Amino acid sequence: MLITRDRAEIVRWVSESMRPFIIVEERGFRKLIKTGRPYHYIPSKETVSRDVKHVFAICRQRIAKMLQEYKGSLSFATDAWTSPNQKAYVAITTHFEQSGKPIAMLLDIPEVPVSHSGRNLARIFADVLEEFGICHKVSVNERLKIRDLLFPALKPVHRQRIRKHRDDRYTYRTHSWLPGRS
Repeated sequence: MLITRDRAEIVRWVSESMRPFIIVEERGFRKLIKTGRPYHYIPSKETVSRDVKHVFAICRQRIAKMLQEYKGSLSFATDAWTSPNQKAYVAITTHFEQSGKPIAMLLDIPEVPVSHSGRNLARIFADVLEEFGICHKVSVNERLKIRDLLFPALKPVHRQRIRKHRDDRYTYRTHSWLPGRS
């Protein structure tokens, strides 16, 4: 799909200004664009919508490729919430350093169709990493890779909890946990 320069600029303007697609059909917009160029083509709202989705898909592929080829470590952050209309979402961001400058990118804001449990959020997180092809670039710590933790089923991880008693004795207790739960 080839997008003309004019259509690309409309996509940029609509996206950066957070305008609704229908703005291209408003009388004021059409008059402004056609001033001095009465026969200038203005795409429909459906065309602008399709172009925005196309540009988004291309940008997402480029970001995925950049992250896959990145030589350093990637860090991730998530934030889950429920909207006023009772839909649950989780934002997934990645953070890294490039040429000495910190970079932060929003990867996705998927809807969480089930409860906000650690298991469900971990699955959604894993799906986003898989979509970007960067599962292999993530590690929880040096010995535990996240793909081992999340794929195909969430496996419990065993940790030792150290407890110091009043008489300076130490006891160790092993417990299991799942991502998102402590």
